[in-house]
Amino acid sequence: MKGVMEAGAASRIEVVEKLFASLGGSLTSLFWTFGEADFVVIGELPDNAAAAAAAMRNPSSPVRHVVTRCSVPPPPSAC
Repeated sequence: MKGVMEAGAASRIEVVEKLFASLGGSLTSLFWTFGEADFVVIGELPDNAAAAAAAMRNPSSPVRHVVTRCSVPPPPSAC
């Protein structure tokens, strides 16, 4: 939290954007939350290996628990 207070929340968003871009993906959304998770990141990465790399990227980060989800769009007939 100290880093966010000093550099501002936008600096954290930029870090995640750069991380996703370095892995061939893009950040869609980032939300700070209350409750079980402190924040939720929604983005696209090319494969599961890139998602694992993003989850383990910075061992000095205060983030200690990461959950990833793979989403699949519904078939066109379902929309």
